[in-house]
Amino acid sequence: MDSDFKRKAVSKLNKFSRTKKLDEKLYYEYRDYLRRKFEDTPDTKFKSICEDKMLRIEQTIRFGDKRPKIKIQDGESVKVLFRQFQSPGDILTLTAGIRDLKKAYPHVQICMETSCGEIWENNPYLTKFPKGEADMNIRLEYPLVHKSNDSAKHFIHGFKEDIEAKLGVKFDISKFSCDLHLSPNELGWINQVEEKFGHKGKFWLINAGSKSDFPLKQWDPSRWQEVVDRLKHKITFVQVGSKEHNHEPLDGVLSLLGETDLRQLIRLSYHCEGALTHVSMLLHMMSAWGKPCVCVAGGRESAHWEAYNDTIYLDTVGQLMCCLHGACWKSKPDDCPNMMGKYPKCMNLITVDDVVNSIERYYGGGRLTHG
Repeated sequence: MDSDFKRKAVSKLNKFSRTKKLDEKLYYEYRDYLRRKFEDTPDTKFKSICEDKMLRIEQTIRFGDKRPKIKIQDGESVKVLFRQFQSPGDILTLTAGIRDLKKAYPHVQICMETSCGEIWENNPYLTKFPKGEADMNIRLEYPLVHKSNDSAKHFIHGFKEDIEAKLGVKFDISKFSCDLHLSPNELGWINQVEEKFGHKGKFWLINAGSKSDFPLKQWDPSRWQEVVDRLKHKITFVQVGSKEHNHEPLDGVLSLLGETDLRQLIRLSYHCEGALTHVSMLLHMMSAWGKPCVCVAGGRESAHWEAYNDTIYLDTVGQLMCCLHGACWKSKPDDCPNMMGKYPKCMNLITVDDVVNSIERYYGGGRLTHG
């Protein structure tokens, strides 16, 4: 699907939206054709733009010029379609706001269209309905991130405040965590670690890699390996990570690299004892189950924006001139003024001792027990 096709598709949808006497049959045929073409492109931004336009066209077909004014506070049943197409970790933080919107306004029927539907499986706060039936369709963002160094608020408040602003409502966060749900069948399944390796004991997940678009999140792979080596007689580590991302295989671990889809990773996070990761989806996933997580964070993102009550967050914000008064939010080595070889100084300041001692603190404090 080239740029010329995309330009013509957007132009044609714009033409449909401006047509006063719309040929509905022609429109729906083109819509179905376009959605088939979507299967051939990873361009989520293009798909999102088209879906936005198609939703508006279909709501015009449904309501004409008599679109009702919706007031969520009135207590009448309202169908709201929320849309968000960023990374799975971002979508996870959205689950808290959806949970608490539904708790505060139970008459609101919520349907989600996101880049990772697996996160919403078994979610009791959602209602399935055709997109064209939505009374409101809203693209959610988290503009609060641009004030994250000064707002003293968490990632989950970013989506929560956007929901409030766009619906004209107010609600509280009832639980400082993301929100995931397993079905009774899933709860009864043997976990993937036992199924593949025959390991029936406790285990920690370790995510020792990074995505290509955020290489500054990466800690030296030799340090991840040293952590595993020093704890090998106490903790079984299971290495996880997507095959599309950058992961150096570790020795002395049970490797599931490239062998878990998103739903499988959700189940592993439920069954594991704890997780070791950089700032990633796994950090947010662990919060849903209230489980220990040690996060090697450096100076890119502040603790108050990313960490949860169960997190030991190893950051260096305020310790270097480049992140003296807040996280730097830089992504690429060329943007970092403090590179030390392949890795930024803010990450190199975090030692293997820091990580090992953080993991052992959960045991020394009595929250976890070995064996």
